[in-house]
Amino acid sequence: MLSYFYCIAGVAIIITYTGVFGLIKYRSHLLIGLALDMKENQAFTDEIKACRVISVIVVSSACFYVIPNIILAVLSIRGLTSTSEIGIFVNFFGCCNSLVGLPLYLWRDKSVRIGFMDMMSMKHAPVSNIRKEKEDD
Repeated sequence: MLSYFYCIAGVAIIITYTGVFGLIKYRSHLLIGLALDMKENQAFTDEIKACRVISVIVVSSACFYVIPNIILAVLSIRGLTSTSEIGIFVNFFGCCNSLVGLPLYLWRDKSVRIGFMDMMSMKHAPVSNIRKEKEDD
């Protein structure tokens, strides 16, 4: 449930900052036409710096919150993961880049690990042994 909250919060952050970014770009086009002195050009460069900061915020919120949680939501809805609590992923990887942590987290999930190993044509333990491990957990 926490994963869905972070996904919605990330989308809200992206929408908000994209709107602010659009307003700054619109205002900067107006400032280009009006800017004749260096002081007014300084205001224009400050607007461009703000655009860069906002674009970094938008991209980072997409990478940290939205993309990994959409992947986890799709995997859990389709029943491809055997984890009971998807929100643990968000808590565990909240301080680092979750796009890096997502494969590590999914590798811990036994059913996803078997799928990855089959896809890469790697040998793995028989499914019956893995099911026993799952029952022991």
